[in-house]
Amino acid sequence: MSATTVSNATRTFTNGSGALGAYILVKVASDGTLAASDSSADPVVGFTTTSAAASEATTVSLLHGGGTSFATASKDIAIGDLVYNTTGGKLTDATGTEKIGVALSAAAADGDVFEVLTAK
Repeated sequence: MSATTVSNATRTFTNGSGALGAYILVKVASDGTLAASDSSADPVVGFTTTSAAASEATTVSLLHGGGTSFATASKDIAIGDLVYNTTGGKLTDATGTEKIGVALSAAAADGDVFEVLTAK
């Protein structure tokens, strides 16, 4: 089993074969490891809280854990925008994919980190 701890609104997982940055929306692969979400069809579980190399343990802020999380933007996002998943584990304000939550802080450009109230 890849989980090593469970603590309130976070859980530790083992990263898969690729490196993950901090604050990336992730899914659980069939082997129980993490990968960045690249599709609205992905079964997303939350956001990484730190960067992780391949096969390294990392903590995930769970979507269903309540509260807020930090996320990575794919473009500029305003406070109050609904945010959705997009490629690379980032979030966008463009509709048409799965809604993740509401932006509580702004992001000025691709790669900026902002706070999200998750709606899952």
